[in-house]
Amino acid sequence: PRAVARVYITHALDLAELPRPVPLPLDVPDQATQFQFQGEFVFFFEPYPGTWAKNHYKNVLVHRFDRDARVHRSLGTFSLDGHYCNCAVGADRFLVISFWPYEQEAVRTLWECLRVGRAMEKELRAKTKEAESLRAQLEAQGG
Repeated sequence: PRAVARVYITHALDLAELPRPVPLPLDVPDQATQFQFQGEFVFFFEPYPGTWAKNHYKNVLVHRFDRDARVHRSLGTFSLDGHYCNCAVGADRFLVISFWPYEQEAVRTLWECLRVGRAMEKELRAKTKEAESLRAQLEAQGG
């Protein structure tokens, strides 16, 4: 099972630094892999299944800080079938969540291409380093 991270508040709403961190009185949803604070809003993001989809969020759980009760209250879970959230913002009494079409096979293919690209870059760096070493050896031998 995944270890649940503790989240601490380090600044007040006016961005003044607190004397010491205070534990956030809000449970992080089990499936959430990312979260984002925007003023009184906190967004928790739950991705589609699969390693390739870790940055493609199927669900957005939104909480808003209740100043009177001094707690975050759930506004709800938002999703759109066949889409992923690419942006969520909240301010004052406005909330905007943008969804884009999600195609699992396309996302997986992009992920595979990026993985292959990273491996090629790593190999290129190793070969470049090897070539520089051989060039230095050749120059040291007077060539």
